[in-house]
Amino acid sequence: MMPILPGVLVDAGFPDPAHTSIVTGLLDTLKARMGDMAVAHLAGDIEGRYRHFEAATETLEDLYVPLDHDSDDEWTKQTAALYRFVFSELTRAVVENDPSGIQQANVLMEPVRLAWHALDAQSRLAGLGHVGGYGLNHEAMTATH
Repeated sequence: MMPILPGVLVDAGFPDPAHTSIVTGLLDTLKARMGDMAVAHLAGDIEGRYRHFEAATETLEDLYVPLDHDSDDEWTKQTAALYRFVFSELTRAVVENDPSGIQQANVLMEPVRLAWHALDAQSRLAGLGHVGGYGLNHEAMTATH
């Protein structure tokens, strides 16, 4: 096994592109939905802000649930903590009518999104198959998508 990210071990060197494409798609969707929240906030559209908040948090849940929450892997623990914090920032943005929570969530998630895109590109170039141990519960990933 070789490390891809700190604390992330992958059997074949790179994750299965089928899994990385799911994660990158979700992260892109989350970014778009947070952008929609910000636009609704700027427009004074309270209903839209709540609707986009719900969509963003559903996407965040799709990212959070497949994590292997029983793992002692530090990367997995930190990723779960990040997702929980982003959820709290989005909630604060809606409840307190404060768009800085949306901005903070975007600032925190963008490096994660870019890293997954890079990992997805590398895994596609490597053309490798099945992997294990990169912080995801594989049954949950395939059952959800």
